[in-house]
Amino acid sequence: MLTGIEIDANPLLQNPAEGKELEIVYQDEAMVVINKPAEFLSVPGKVITDSVYSRMQAMFPDSDSPTDCTSFRYVNFRANSDST
Repeated sequence: MLTGIEIDANPLLQNPAEGKELEIVYQDEAMVVINKPAEFLSVPGKVITDSVYSRMQAMFPDSDSPTDCTSFRYVNFRANSDST
């Protein structure tokens, strides 16, 4: 019935953060502050697992922060005025 109809790729399956880097604004022995671009997921999704959380875990695999079976404590704070 729909044979021959061109359909766009599902945008929910495309990683908008692919090829982009996280900017580290501040880092010391206890804390890292990053600038999270709008395109980045904060935490892994069902299909797209690339996120600020997963990248921070990869950047700091030896972190000793005790949080729910992970080695990374994640705090998300959005300080810009254009958030919706």
